[in-house]
Amino acid sequence: MDSKLQPEVSQSTWAIGDVHGCVHTLERTLEEIESQDPGSSFLFVGDLVGKGPFSLETLELVHRLGSELVLGNHDLHLLAVSHGFAKPRVGDHLESVLSCTEWDWRDWLESRPLVHLPFTTSSRPWIMTHAGVHPHWAVDELVRQGELLSKAIRQRNWDWYRNTSTTVGYAAEVLTRLRTLGPEGDPDGE
Repeated sequence: MDSKLQPEVSQSTWAIGDVHGCVHTLERTLEEIESQDPGSSFLFVGDLVGKGPFSLETLELVHRLGSELVLGNHDLHLLAVSHGFAKPRVGDHLESVLSCTEWDWRDWLESRPLVHLPFTTSSRPWIMTHAGVHPHWAVDELVRQGELLSKAIRQRNWDWYRNTSTTVGYAAEVLTRLRTLGPEGDPDGE
């Protein structure tokens, strides 16, 4: 094919978060990006599930894409529910995921990180989490906290869930639910 006729391949990376089970909106968004910016890559910034009616289909689509994903608080809630450490909330729409036996979405989600530090040659390095980065944590501490939480998730140890007084629970609060910080640098409740 004549190189003039080939679409220009993009080096763009799009970060997409809070899909919340709205797979049709995600599909339209991905199609629009691909038509405007061919060859783009995608990073998913958590909360693939909950609220919208198609959480299972959203998980399947992101899994098929092979894109990077960091977990969000709704993804953690799904895992906690699936392991009996939490109850589904009204409007979660998690039934189809919880009853799915066609593929092991739990193993896939449990293997996703809470912190993503991409290898890049860019002069502007960046960090990806669902909610935030504690300002008192250096990058090494951020990575350590994310790894502690990831290890607990992979080991299916959910004692920390909703208990921010534990190290792992505090890491979950910062990385997946942080909205604001108090005067001492502690997360303020919602």
